Order: sequence, then structure tokens, then C-alpha cells
Amino acid sequence: MDVHDPLLVDLSHVDFIKQSGALGRLLQVSSSGRDISVHLPRILAHCIKLEAHRTVRLLAYHALRHCRATPADWNKALLPIILKDAVRVDESELAIAAWHLLSCIPPTSLDSYFANAGLSATSSSSSLSSSSSSSVTSSSFSSSSSLMTMANMRSLDLTSVA
Repeated sequence: MDVHDPLLVDLSHVDFIKQSGALGRLLQVSSSGRDISVHLPRILAHCIKLEAHRTVRLLAYHALRHCRATPADWNKALLPIILKDAVRVDESELAIAAWHLLSCIPPTSLDSYFANAGLSATSSSSSLSSSSSSSVTSSSFSSSSSLMTMANMRSLDLTSVA
């Protein structure tokens, strides 16, 4: 992989238009049947950040659905941001893209993420709200708990989400 490759340069660029173009090209490559997982580190480092432009995150979520991420990738880099986006009420398109991406995550990664955070899918929101050290709100935990239940069924029907 050439570090001077325009795709790599654009993925790392601070301009969201260049990043969006690079992610669009990655999606084209993926649609032709080629694996784009080699670009996962750059996507994680530059495109999946809370301060990243909304369009960049939307395209990155779509690209990540075509990448093979390890459980460590999901737990350390992806899940914290994806879960925050999944419960957003001000950006419905971003929330829907996050939910679609969550449907691709292996349930074991979700289980280990919540276990590392000291939460379980069977915990009640009242026990969460009594914990002063948790920064997760009760409403987002309820959504996450529902997600855990759905993920354990290994299927999320998001076509009915409007």
C-alpha cells in the first residue's frame, strides 16, 4: 500500500469533502466485490470520531459494514461512538446508520463491551441510575439493553424503522 495513494491521503485529510470522496470510492470498490478491510485503520483513525463531519460518519458507517473488524476494533474504537449515535434524536439519519451498523456486530462483541463497562443486558435501568460513576443515561441504556436482546436473536429487522 503506497502512502502517497490519493485514496489514503484523502481518507486522512481534514477536509470533509475529500474524506467523503475517498469513502465514496471505497464503497465503489466494495460494491465490485473487493475487500476494503485494509483501510479499516484509517477509517477508524480519521473518519469515525465524534468531531468528524456528519456526512463523513454516515459514509464511514456504510463502509465499515463491508470491513472485517476484530472484536478489539469494535470494543475500543467503534462501539462507544456508534452507541452514542444510535440514541441521537437530533440526527435521525445518523442514528439509523448507526443501528444498521450495529446489526453487523457479532453479539459476542456487544456482550464483551457491556461486560467491560460493568453492564449486562439483563440489568435494570434503576440499578444503572443508582451508579454515580456511569456516564450512560438510563434512556440510552434501555436502548442498548433492547439492542442486546435483539442482537442475541442474531437478526435486526431495520426495514420497519422510519
